[in-house]
Amino acid sequence: MDALSTGFCASAMKGVLPHGPGESWASLWPSPRVQVVDIQRYPKIVTEPFVVSRFYVAVSDTASLIWLVVPPGSEMEELIDTFQIEVGSCITLNEYSVVAAKNALNVVVPLSITYSGNELSLLGNPTVEETLFCLSTEALTKRRGAVKPNFSRAIESYMKISLIDFVDAKGHELEDYALDLRIIWKGKQRHLTASGSMGRFVFDCIGVDRNGDAVSISCTGQSGLYDIFSLGDCVCVTNACLTSRSEAEDTMRLQLNERSFVVLRGEEAVSNIPTHPCRMFGARSVTNLINYSNVGDIVHVEGVVTSVSSATLVNTRRGRVERSGISLQDPASSSLIDVTLWEEFSRSVRPNVGERWCFCGFVVGEFMRRLTLSSRYGSGAFQMKMTPQKSLLPVNRTEKIPFMSLENKDSLQVVLDLEEASETLPVLAKIQRVRVPLTYAACRGCGKQIRSKASSCAACGGSTLEERFFVRLELSDGICAVSAVGFAQIGETLFGMDLPTLMKQREESPGFEGNIARDVVGLPLLFWLLRSPDDSLLHVVKCQHIDMARCAATLLGALAQMMGPSFDASRTE
Repeated sequence: MDALSTGFCASAMKGVLPHGPGESWASLWPSPRVQVVDIQRYPKIVTEPFVVSRFYVAVSDTASLIWLVVPPGSEMEELIDTFQIEVGSCITLNEYSVVAAKNALNVVVPLSITYSGNELSLLGNPTVEETLFCLSTEALTKRRGAVKPNFSRAIESYMKISLIDFVDAKGHELEDYALDLRIIWKGKQRHLTASGSMGRFVFDCIGVDRNGDAVSISCTGQSGLYDIFSLGDCVCVTNACLTSRSEAEDTMRLQLNERSFVVLRGEEAVSNIPTHPCRMFGARSVTNLINYSNVGDIVHVEGVVTSVSSATLVNTRRGRVERSGISLQDPASSSLIDVTLWEEFSRSVRPNVGERWCFCGFVVGEFMRRLTLSSRYGSGAFQMKMTPQKSLLPVNRTEKIPFMSLENKDSLQVVLDLEEASETLPVLAKIQRVRVPLTYAACRGCGKQIRSKASSCAACGGSTLEERFFVRLELSDGICAVSAVGFAQIGETLFGMDLPTLMKQREESPGFEGNIARDVVGLPLLFWLLRSPDDSLLHVVKCQHIDMARCAATLLGALAQMMGPSFDASRTE
């Protein structure tokens, strides 16, 4: 396995793609052997759901280098992600494609490989064109004789940054960096169903840097990664990926895995990182939440605790559970919101009156025409540093949800007829039925649905399966009904939980899926709908919970439009 295919990299990168009958790269270079020189992931920030972060692997044939672009969901991606293939490993490309890149040179897409688990020093003396290969400091060409450098020494040469540097750069133009964080909240570990049988897990936590800025963190990896992060410990992170579903900070989080080189820091670093943050990226004020949030939104909010109620046992359809509550006030206004803590949160979160707290991943609800917050599986809470401020303003406890008229600048134009709905114009409709199950088995490689009892994908031959949200709805506008389907975003919005949480709850309670499906039947929501070109399928692009007060305002506005000026005149008489 150590004898590499010298000449393959230069030939594949700069050669002309074969077009003649019977000509192919496989015939020119059958099963070439190369050595992994560097492993990188790009892009480092993902802001759109259709953007996929990929592994790019620089490999050597002892004379030169070429880039391998690893297909998402492939066997090689899994091997890299689980550290079975490392820098220094040798691989054989049993099947591969050579593809032209935008710079008029070629890259290799590995389709089927075999590999050696031995991590070797650099074989040969390959020429590295620095304009084409911007390698990291972990690249084999920069080690020269050492398979793995002492990380504690290597990290000292990294650029020290803070969270605001990373956020401002959005993960770009940062070469090798080190980011020190203190873990101030840590969620439970849950199985990552998308990784099949490879034993991958995911857990969430929140870290604060030396400036007092905090950010949500999502960690994926083997079960042992969970033990590296302990509540209150300080860690050093490199090679993180900043993800965001939009430009809003409340969807921003750091993505970490074993390759993020998380290590405990020394006493000097520990003393420089505060235990209570001053700011949480994405956290809203209570006033902002009340004015701009909708029922069903998942939000981060911070404020000052004005009252705490003791825990009590309440009866629910899932039995007797523990519940406690607090009131959270905006220190800059009289806005107040009630926060309900359920079960474990009720026991573990103990704020005191006058303290500043941040509640992350809480769901917005409504009670007696007032917006409320409730903890959910995956929510987090931590105390924040108090800021210099004047005494709290008196609270107006009769404050209601503002009436949403058509003239309100925050109002949304809607239609009441399903036939008029589009991907930009929502319809106010009621859920008439939700079909179960709420998921389907898909091929991780191509995303195609895999029928029951099938062991591989009929489309691409892949054998790695994953569960995905597949929400089948019947919607009614009061006159007609239609069937529509939605996927991950719709499932999370409707049921207030992500896919791993749904899978865990379904395993613990077989009737859980049916219960949450029945809970949303009869609810009015706003639906953005997209019809297929042949009009055979209706796709729910987006949905949004609304409260009854705003629903009534929408209906009143629609009546005003239908009645015309005479309706407005009669109201003023």
